[in-house]
Amino acid sequence: MSQSAALRALDASLVDAFAGAGLADAATYTAPAGLPVPCRVLVDDEAQFFGDGAGEVAGHRTLLSLFLAEVSTPVRGAVVVADGQTYTLASLETRDQSLERWVVTRG
Repeated sequence: MSQSAALRALDASLVDAFAGAGLADAATYTAPAGLPVPCRVLVDDEAQFFGDGAGEVAGHRTLLSLFLAEVSTPVRGAVVVADGQTYTLASLETRDQSLERWVVTRG
């Protein structure tokens, strides 16, 4: 088994456990002009960030984690509906072989 496959299998097990504990949500992912895809997501409300450079700014934002085994190629502008909330993918925060974390807007 490759490292990528092992990480995806581990993430699938973890998201099952998180969902069982109420820490992950069932969702639908819809790319622009695409069809809805069922998936599970992790929502991190009020995640802190700190800017770089001379005018450093601190603030909060919402991050949404998508598992690549369920949504293989998330794209900017896609809409995710989870737990009655609608999120739009705004910018990619991080990516590894098994998941992507996106900064999202609500509504």
